[in-house]
Amino acid sequence: MRKNGNFSDKLPIQMRLAKRKTKKDIFRYLFILFRICCILDKEHTSNSICSVYFQKIFPFIINTIVVLYAIVNTPLVAFHTSNLSVNRANATITVSSLIHRWILCSRIDKLHNLSFHLIASSRRRNLYSEKSKHKLIYIWSSFSILGLAYLGICSVLSIYPHPLDPLILKHIESWTLLKIFIRTVYAVVMVTMMILPVSVFAMYYTAMCQYLCGMLKKFRKSLQATANRDYGEILKFYLFIRKLVSDIDSELSILMFSSSLYYASTTYFGLTTIIHQDDYWKDVAILPLSTVWVLFATNFAAFMTMTVSGSSIYDESANIWSVVQETISPEQNLTPTQKRFLSVAEKELAMTAWKIAPVKRSFIIATLGTIVTYCILLDSL
Repeated sequence: MRKNGNFSDKLPIQMRLAKRKTKKDIFRYLFILFRICCILDKEHTSNSICSVYFQKIFPFIINTIVVLYAIVNTPLVAFHTSNLSVNRANATITVSSLIHRWILCSRIDKLHNLSFHLIASSRRRNLYSEKSKHKLIYIWSSFSILGLAYLGICSVLSIYPHPLDPLILKHIESWTLLKIFIRTVYAVVMVTMMILPVSVFAMYYTAMCQYLCGMLKKFRKSLQATANRDYGEILKFYLFIRKLVSDIDSELSILMFSSSLYYASTTYFGLTTIIHQDDYWKDVAILPLSTVWVLFATNFAAFMTMTVSGSSIYDESANIWSVVQETISPEQNLTPTQKRFLSVAEKELAMTAWKIAPVKRSFIIATLGTIVTYCILLDSL
């Protein structure tokens, strides 16, 4: 039983064993992608003095570059004279992705520990499925990386006015190689440091929800299959799962909220091309316009996958409540343990967005409706 502190502060023996046994686990793959984004966790470095200093200094340098990128890019893009609506949408994407990166960098070690705690707990309670290969996430990551690579290449090659034109590029028109180099650095920072971390977190969130949903599903099936039920053990088991969901949600809910803000910004980015069709098809070339739709499509798919996987936890807990109602008849004489199990199973169990809104199926429709409404409202200002 845990007495004080969050379970992500100290690693129990089961976590360390899980780390040795899951070299090909989906979470190791995702944390490799986080490292590509220069979001480093403590686990990949040794305890040597050089590694400790590298872990502190390198992220500081990278995050300083990202902040400078945001400081320079946001006002230049927001007040660029050409296509004001899309440039302001681009500025909101920059700000929302920067906020998400800050939160992610501050919590990356906790996320690392959360994943191993989840695997160790599911194995210890015999709720771990070795058959779960998360093929969807591997395919999703491949398409996301290809889409972002296309976005970066188009940013370098496009003849459409660049956000850095008024500051740097117009002064070095004759320096072709230097101009391409600056555009390349700009594109690399934009793709790997700003956009990719949001996509990788969406994959991480989906993987965590898949594990939790699998645990709930296996608990429900065992509840249905058991004839002579020990409700004391069943209650203890279910409280453990609920506590696990609650602890994971407490760490991920704010990141779910910040990523939702980012996805709202990209949706606004995509909707501007629909609202202002004449301006886009007249002033914007096909190449940059295609990047808007690639960004919109990949991020919309990521948002839908996140919310659907999050809502599956609520759906599965509702299924457990239905099974409990079938197995425990209110007409029979109930023991105190059965009464408590009924009261616990009746309570809502769901992931949340910053503890504000539970992630259910209705959350998907409400969020999309709100995003579209505010996008149209802001565009009319």
